[in-house]
Amino acid sequence: MKKLFMFITAIALTSLSSCSKDDSKNNPAQPTNFLTAIINGVTLNFDTLKVVKEVVPNDGDPYTDLIVTATKSDDHSKSIIFNLQHLQVGTETCYYFDYTDGDINYDSAIGNSFEVNITVNTPNKLKGNITGRLSDSSNTNSIVIPSGSFDITY
Repeated sequence: MKKLFMFITAIALTSLSSCSKDDSKNNPAQPTNFLTAIINGVTLNFDTLKVVKEVVPNDGDPYTDLIVTATKSDDHSKSIIFNLQHLQVGTETCYYFDYTDGDINYDSAIGNSFEVNITVNTPNKLKGNITGRLSDSSNTNSIVIPSGSFDITY
């Protein structure tokens, strides 16, 4: 009887010590997707993220682009769209960036200093930083993004 009691106690202690309240935080199956940017002094959190893969034929030498769309669930008038090469990192892989605020589109027009630095670009994850100035189509109005970041699992 004493051996049975010790055996049950050992099993109970082993199962209790393997449980943790932090298990949900460390589970990679529960990613936290975000794109956050400070735009003209206001922090905006884009919480609805979509990534679409598009194969570009390119005269028999196809490549794959990613089209990222970020919107705010509480304000559909604001969105960010950018295009980049799939599986490429660095500051040269993103070739189109657009921020929409209502009816005005701001993009990385010629003469603006704007950078998207892709630090992770794997088959299902994008991570990076954004910073710089964007202008409207007439180049008369601009916005400044002093810092922004994104971490997207798709």
